[in-house]
Amino acid sequence: MTLKYRFERHVRIMENGCHVWLGFKLKSGHGRFGINGKTYLTHRVARHLYCGFDLDSDILILHKNECNNPSCINLDHTYEGDHSDNAKDTVKNSTHYQTKKTHCPKGHEYTQRNTRIEIHGGRRCKKCDRERFHKIGHKNDI
Repeated sequence: MTLKYRFERHVRIMENGCHVWLGFKLKSGHGRFGINGKTYLTHRVARHLYCGFDLDSDILILHKNECNNPSCINLDHTYEGDHSDNAKDTVKNSTHYQTKKTHCPKGHEYTQRNTRIEIHGGRRCKKCDRERFHKIGHKNDI
């Protein structure tokens, strides 16, 4: 049995164009596939089998925004990127774990008026910042 055959028998092509992995999946929905005793994410394996992609490369295989289905291995629905591209995608697609938080650790709501967006994309609670600065005597800094 060839590697391609072993891989392809776990894939179903859907009407929306996604090639969905039906084999083992992580909690995130990403498929896993074993080759020579080592497991890889299935969208990396698809790039390897059909494009000659080096499985051990530091390059990431990312899902395009239109698809954003972690089980999809369609080459047209993925692209090569780096960790920065991946982080930007998770924020843009609201899949970053921080985007699910509606309140700061002290319980203040993250609203447009009460939230400061930092250069790296993180959020800060303006009310907490004011409280912190008032506590140390910098009342006019915010």
